[in-house]
Amino acid sequence: MTNPAPLGPPTADHTLPAALRITPDDEVRRVRLAQMKRAATTMLVVVAAVFVAARVYEAQYPWLGYLRAFAEAAMVGGIADWFAVTALFRHPLGIPIPHTAIVPARKDRIGTALGNFVQRNFLTREVVASKLGAMKLGERAAAWVARPENSRRLARAAAHGLSGAVGVLRDEEVQTLVDRGIVARLRRLQAAPLAAKTFELLTADGRHQTLLDDALRLAARFLDENEEMIRARIRQESPWWVPGAVENRLGDKIVSGVEATLVAVAADPAHPLRKRYDEAVERFVQNLRENPATIARAEQIKLELLD
Repeated sequence: MTNPAPLGPPTADHTLPAALRITPDDEVRRVRLAQMKRAATTMLVVVAAVFVAARVYEAQYPWLGYLRAFAEAAMVGGIADWFAVTALFRHPLGIPIPHTAIVPARKDRIGTALGNFVQRNFLTREVVASKLGAMKLGERAAAWVARPENSRRLARAAAHGLSGAVGVLRDEEVQTLVDRGIVARLRRLQAAPLAAKTFELLTADGRHQTLLDDALRLAARFLDENEEMIRARIRQESPWWVPGAVENRLGDKIVSGVEATLVAVAADPAHPLRKRYDEAVERFVQNLRENPATIARAEQIKLELLD
């Protein structure tokens, strides 16, 4: 006969998968579970004994009826809880009672239902998008890069990586990569429709009106700073027989008229000049999208830039 293996705590079997290995924590939980089972069984036996004793002596001591009712309720509740929990995982007392051993018999359906629940309630596009939006990854990344120590670290890492790549690649390989990967695709890509989409993005929600406001402010500043140059240009272009007073009056009219127009356009969102500006931008975008001559011209400019 061979000597039996010495008794002691189970050791981890490294030949088994990680999910099936017995760890010290598993042994502690097994011991605690056994202790709780013994405690629950002892309490059930105690309340059963109290129920029997109260039932026997209830005729002599009527107040034992309350104790009997308490013991009966505790006993029924304990048996019901034991049956409910046991019926989830196996047949109680090994008896094949219908609707017991639910988990082993329906584990596939339970897993499928749980997976569907997780997918529909936690992995939908809306839920994931809201979670990612709440995380504010872009804002956090910007805040992280805005810190001088982080930006320096990132710049050093990028420079080191680029220098290593430049040292490894040859000029011919880089030229071939640029020609095949970038230039070839740009040659196949139509420039005019792409420019039209870009202008549509830039003009969405009236962004181009903000550009016009900036242009009006620049024009007003230019007019204010170069008023004398404008008057001198008027005197230079005027015929010799026009009196100086008329030239000065004409200069005042031109400067004041341009100033009044700039102020009126800047102050009135519905000014006719703004509407004509909108129409001009729309025509330009439409020509980029539909006019063959404009499209051909944009392609020519693109090819010249690529060359």
